[in-house]
Amino acid sequence: MRRGKRNIVAAVMVTGAVLAITGPAFAGSFTSYLSNVQVGFNSRTWQHGTGDNSSTAITLTQCGVGWQDSGGGATVQLTEEQPFPFPDINRGQKGYTCNAGGTQYYGSQPAANYHFSIVSISGGSEFSADYNKVSW
Repeated sequence: MRRGKRNIVAAVMVTGAVLAITGPAFAGSFTSYLSNVQVGFNSRTWQHGTGDNSSTAITLTQCGVGWQDSGGGATVQLTEEQPFPFPDINRGQKGYTCNAGGTQYYGSQPAANYHFSIVSISGGSEFSADYNKVSW
């Protein structure tokens, strides 16, 4: 019985050491797509937890503007949501070019609720992306 307790204590200590080295795994992600969205479109809201030190990233690929499969692009704003009556906080705007697509990084963000918005579209009035991933 004594040996069993030692093994359990050793396993707990190893697990604690691994967590201390790698940090907590609070980060999350979701995938989606955008279909003919216009300026002012807001994504779903996600909750960024505390203590994960992960960079928030938004990926848009296979995109097009209007009826075109390439060309043009969009500017995306990361927004930290605030309770009423306080205004939301702009955490950065990044441009996405449909010919290049890709991922834009917004850095490590404080614990809060977030969404992204389409703030401008170049080359047309509607923006689509077959693949959208948000990770934090």
